[in-house]
Amino acid sequence: MVQSIMKNKFKEGDLVFAKVNPDQSLIVTCHLDRIYYCAIIGKPELKDGAYFERELINLEDKNQ
Repeated sequence: MVQSIMKNKFKEGDLVFAKVNPDQSLIVTCHLDRIYYCAIIGKPELKDGAYFERELINLEDKNQ
């Protein structure tokens, strides 16, 4: 039996950006499978957003 090992692209504490709003800095607070919960940097009063891995980019991808 072949098992595929799921690996998360981002880890808790990583700085990321949503593809739909790349000017908004987010920080990964936790992840479950391929869903990431992110807080908006500088807006602690707002609830964490939930994103699929494919909806997020890291700083290197943003600058390309």
